[in-house]
Formats: sequence, C-alpha cells, structure tokens
Amino acid sequence: YQWTSSPAGYHDTASNPYVKPKSTIVYLLKEITSYGCTKNGTVDITVNPNPTSPNIRTKDSVCIGKSSRIQFHPPGYISYVWNSIPTGFSSNDSIINVSPVTATAYILTQTIPSTGCYRNDTIKIKVNPIPAPVIKGDTVMCGTGISTYNVTNAAADSYSWQVKSGKLNSGQNTPNLTINWNAISTGQVKLIETNRFGCANSDSIIVNVSNKPVAGFHFLNVCLGNPIYFKDSSTFAKSWSWEFGDSTTSNIENASHIYSHSGTYKVTEVIKNTVGCADSLSYLAIVYPVPDLQW
Repeated sequence: YQWTSSPAGYHDTASNPYVKPKSTIVYLLKEITSYGCTKNGTVDITVNPNPTSPNIRTKDSVCIGKSSRIQFHPPGYISYVWNSIPTGFSSNDSIINVSPVTATAYILTQTIPSTGCYRNDTIKIKVNPIPAPVIKGDTVMCGTGISTYNVTNAAADSYSWQVKSGKLNSGQNTPNLTINWNAISTGQVKLIETNRFGCANSDSIIVNVSNKPVAGFHFLNVCLGNPIYFKDSSTFAKSWSWEFGDSTTSNIENASHIYSHSGTYKVTEVIKNTVGCADSLSYLAIVYPVPDLQW
C-alpha cells in the first residue's frame, strides 16, 4: 500500500491508516499485489470547522450566597448547552446566573448542527466564605453613658461601624468600639465586616437608652396595731417590689403593712422601668409598742 495526498505531504504504507487532516484533502492510494499488479483509488475528506472561541465573560470567584453572571455571544448557526461539575446545573441560555455553594466548573458545549462539529469550554468559579459578625455589648443603657461593643477579631478582615443616636468615641476600623450614648433614645449599632476575598456581611443591634429610674418613698412610723402606709415617690418606675423586713412582700405602687410585733424593720423598695433598669432604696421603719395597761 502506498498512500499519498493532495495537497502533498502525507505518506503511509498501512492498509487502514488513521488520519487527522486540518483542512479538506484528497488521499491517493496505490495498491500493489505480490505479482506487481496495481490499482489506484482516492478518498476525499472534507474538514468542517469547529465552533469559534466563545469569549466567555464572568468572575472567577464569588462570595457564598451570592450569584455570578456568565455570558457569551453565540453566532446564530450554532446550538449550545451549559452543564456543571459537580453536576446539577444545566441551561440553554447564553447568559446565565449561577450561585454555586462550592467550587464549580461550568462547561459550555457548542455544536454546529449541520456538521455535528463541537467544542467544549470550561469556566471555573471559586466560592469564598463570608464573615459572620455577631456584635456583643449592651442593648439596654440605664441612663446616658459610655458602652463598649465588639466582635471576634478575624485576621485580615476590615471593620466599618455605623452608630445612630450615639457618638462613636473610638474603635472605628477595629473589632472593638466605644460609644457615648448621650441622649435618651433608641439607638443602633451596625457593623459591616469585609474579609480578604472582598466578601462582606453585617450585623446590627438595637440599643435602648432609657431614663434611669430613681427609687423614693416616704412613710410615718406608727404604734403597734396600726398600718404603715408607704407612699411611692419614685421616678420612671413601671414596676414595684417591697420587702417589709419581716419576711413579707408586696408588688403594688403604694403599699401598706401591719406589723405583728413592735420593733425596727428595714423596708426596701425595688423599682424597674419598662426596659428592666432598676434602682432600690431602704429605710428603717419603727413600730412603737403600745402601753400594757394593768388594772
């Protein structure tokens, strides 16, 4: 067997050669028997083009929970399909939005239907983690004052704090913040944390800056057998708790109590406001003995 080609450049002596032409070509065969007899033949092979490079545009990484757009502009004479590794994604659109949860390869297969010629192109997208900030600090302030807030420090992360109804004293761009709450209000502390991949996440807390309650009450000492009336004069109180010093209690605003024995008793009032801020005050109440008349 003597194989040649037109255009020239191919030679082989195999009976069934394997060829991989890059353009349309004619293969010429001259078959010679052991007796010197010959016969010529030709094989015409048309080489069809593959689809052209798709020029895919996308990001090579994405933050977990976010999406990425992959797009290309296909010519009108091809068909195409997207698939993925790991499997689970498929689409016939030229523009796709994907939200991978782990590193994923997206494979575009383009096919020319008239010839069956195709090509595969792969885009790999890495998935980066996002921060998970949790702000720790006071959510209730009993009166104005300074409070500290913080999150767990993560190396190479950046921190941007926002404060409403308070003054940021120190700590911007760090994981630790000091705020001066200088007015009675409902405030907010918000943090945006960004890691080295450019992935960001936020956390926020509401801070109630409440008027600090001040306990106060008055009463008159009495003789045994008469009730003592405890008149509340507290400010910003919404709940009351009384301890009369003899193992008895009450939870009304203006309490009264009759003691079983004369003596001196420590009376304590504990008050709280609507957000749980508390104050207390104690006085000594005297119950005088009555005369023991003997006839």
